[in-house]
Amino acid sequence: MNSIVFNQSIRYTVIQFAGVFVGIFSTLLIYPADLSLYGLYAFMTNTASLLVPFVSLGFGHVLLRYFPFYRDRNGVTSPRFLRNIYTFYAAGMVAFGFIFCFARNKLLGLFHDPEPLIIHHFIFILPITILYVLHELAVSFCTTHKEIAIPALLGNLIKIWLPVSFMLCVRQWINASEFLMGIMLYYVCIILFLTYRLSLMDKPLASANVRLYPPVERREMLRFAAYSILTGTSAVLALRIDSLMISTQLNMSANGQFSLAYFMSNACFIPAMSLMEILSPFVSMDTFKSDLEQIRLTYRKSVEQMLIPTTWAAAILYWGLNDLIHILPNGHKLSGIQDVLGLLLIARIADAVTGVNHHILNFSKHYRWELWLLFGLIIVNLGFNIILIPKWGITGAAMGTCISVCLFNIAKTTIIYFKTGLQPYSRSMFRLLIMSTITMVSPVSLDFIGSGLMHLVATLICVSMCMLYGIIYFHISEDFRNYLLKLLPVSKD
Repeated sequence: MNSIVFNQSIRYTVIQFAGVFVGIFSTLLIYPADLSLYGLYAFMTNTASLLVPFVSLGFGHVLLRYFPFYRDRNGVTSPRFLRNIYTFYAAGMVAFGFIFCFARNKLLGLFHDPEPLIIHHFIFILPITILYVLHELAVSFCTTHKEIAIPALLGNLIKIWLPVSFMLCVRQWINASEFLMGIMLYYVCIILFLTYRLSLMDKPLASANVRLYPPVERREMLRFAAYSILTGTSAVLALRIDSLMISTQLNMSANGQFSLAYFMSNACFIPAMSLMEILSPFVSMDTFKSDLEQIRLTYRKSVEQMLIPTTWAAAILYWGLNDLIHILPNGHKLSGIQDVLGLLLIARIADAVTGVNHHILNFSKHYRWELWLLFGLIIVNLGFNIILIPKWGITGAAMGTCISVCLFNIAKTTIIYFKTGLQPYSRSMFRLLIMSTITMVSPVSLDFIGSGLMHLVATLICVSMCMLYGIIYFHISEDFRNYLLKLLPVSKD
């Protein structure tokens, strides 16, 4: 795979994993101290994430899809193109502000007996969402310049800022409102720094107002923006609806538990997400050039490089959770989430084993199919949550998410194959699937050790050795193999 992709992916992954280690430390040691407060944070951020595609009017995706058409060889983006992006972002934020202010009480009425914590802090959804939108714009702009490491580093500072603010609130040195204002201050600083960073790579400030595109191009761009609003909102709703329904049907404490499991499953997907982020502009450019062979190669390589680290991290986290519960203070508060975590990890593995199918479908002329798939995902996930949450609580919510995500990825991969002839699997994929399965089940043989630190260390060693053997001697990924052979003193035969 392109060395820029692999190197950026490695840097992004290292930065993200550093953040994950801090985040997991906070998740296991700090956040269980007040699950209601963490549930409030999760509710605010999940709601803001849900609203971002709507408020941005879909123009974050427009920027990613159309930047190859409006950037010169020196890397400078057309100021008229940027002005169009900024205008729609501004219009969306102003419209959202008016709608939220007038509909605030009606939105609160959607909750069944809302907790005082929600009622008193509901207004914070407005500024947090605006900051999320501006952050998305800055990160998307950086991504078009194939720069993801710096935004990732800045984004991971929340892993330090959040637990510090959280403990200040738990110890009553600040209140919940000041806790949320601290989160807002963090995003203001990040947005300002990324804007400065972009000014060194491009000219992010548009010039005087000039009529932009011919009518046909403008209509196409607006159609894609409208599609992006629907797909972006649908994607977040489909994947965050469980958290929202837990908040409304159960309580903030239950949502806090579910959010902890969700965070852990996302941690396992960080290396895969790093690859998806950096591949986005490459897939966009290859689609622009109609380079089907390069897209096919990217598709197949992405499955290898996404599945290997996801499986490795998922196996360690799932089989080591009981050990962490026994070792850590407040570990008993996590004792009910192992089944939830297992189901969410299966969903993440399903995302990894289907590669960058989202980018391939989203940047192709068949992009509208994803909208229908997302509508189906919402309906299926919503139906499962309505049925399963009353019966099994947060485990039912995780079960609904797992089934929905698996069906969604199968359907998307099938559509890509029938519409473009592209599929990410080859004969070597069977070796990868066999070694991934062995890696996932290998810790079962360690039950005789019991629970605790020794079992956790043994799990880490067992899983890592299985995966290393598969990479180096079973050749499940030549890219990872070549990278590891530069680091490890092992035979190449």
